[in-house]
Amino acid sequence: MKKRSSYRQRPVLLNPLAPMMPMGKERATRCMLAYYTSLGCIISNQFPGASEWRDLADMCNVVERLVRRGDYLAAEVMPLIDAASAGMTEAAHEFERHQQMRLSLPAIAALQELLNLHQEFLEAFSEREVQRVIAETRIDIEEARRNKNTVTL
Repeated sequence: MKKRSSYRQRPVLLNPLAPMMPMGKERATRCMLAYYTSLGCIISNQFPGASEWRDLADMCNVVERLVRRGDYLAAEVMPLIDAASAGMTEAAHEFERHQQMRLSLPAIAALQELLNLHQEFLEAFSEREVQRVIAETRIDIEEARRNKNTVTL
C-alpha cells in the first residue's frame, strides 16, 4: 500500500488584505465590553474577582507596551499607568488588611483614560498588529516572571 502524502492544502483567504485591515468596530466593542464591565464591577464593589482585576491589569500592560514601542508618548501616558498601578496595588493591600478592595478616585480616573487609549488602539491598528502587541505583552510578562522582576499589574 502506498504511503499518503503529508501535503495539506491550505485554506485560501477570500480577502488577502484582511489581516492588514483595522479591527472592526463591532469586534473592538466586544473586546472593550469586558474591560468596561470589569471596571464597573470594581467601582460599584459588586464582589470583583480575580478575572476583573486581571482584565484591567492586562489592559494596563498592553498600553504600557504601546508606550515602549513608541506608539504613545511616555510623558503623557506613563503617569496614568503609574497612577492606575499604584491604585490597584493599594487596593490589594487594603484587601489584605480589611477584606475590602476599593480603588481610589485617581486610580479610577487613570483606568478610564487608559481604557480610552486602549479603545483607540483597537480601532486604529490592524487586527494582526493588535494580536502582535498582545503576544509581545504576554512574552514580556512571562520573561519578567522568570527573572522575578516587578511587573506592572
